Amino acid sequence: MNGLLDRMAESDMIVWSFPLYEYGVPGPLKTLLDRTNPFLKMRMYSDGKRFFHDTVVDLPKKKNVIICGCGFPYFEDNFASLKLQMQNIFLNPCLIFISEAGLAAFPNPELQEAKGRLFTALNRAGAEFNQTGAVSHAASAKLRQPMLPADMYVDMINSMEKTQ
Repeated sequence: MNGLLDRMAESDMIVWSFPLYEYGVPGPLKTLLDRTNPFLKMRMYSDGKRFFHDTVVDLPKKKNVIICGCGFPYFEDNFASLKLQMQNIFLNPCLIFISEAGLAAFPNPELQEAKGRLFTALNRAGAEFNQTGAVSHAASAKLRQPMLPADMYVDMINSMEKTQ
């Protein structure tokens, strides 16, 4: 853990990539975030909107990129609690959320077009981030768009149960 904290402290950017679990971060990642407490001092202050600790290592001042996929079909609040948590921890992270991420695991030929659109949108968002240091709202919205109608996606996921 000390080595990982040292690498985080030395970095300019941290990419956090993980699946959505129960509308939030997976347990091991939550443990890692909890273990960054040594970066904080006891002294607290407020900016008038929220409270902060003074820091030894200021994670929010680093470029934090959050890439999270979920296995649910798209709906407006898939990532709402995660978004709030990440904004509270990192203040202004680059957020990339992808619904229907489970599609990537399906070899079905009829999904190639939908998967191609997803990977094209991901590549464009990556290029945009590389050029500007951010992902625009338009690119982020493109990644959040459903690739399939929700009922079709649910049927595909449910069909997997029959084959296992």
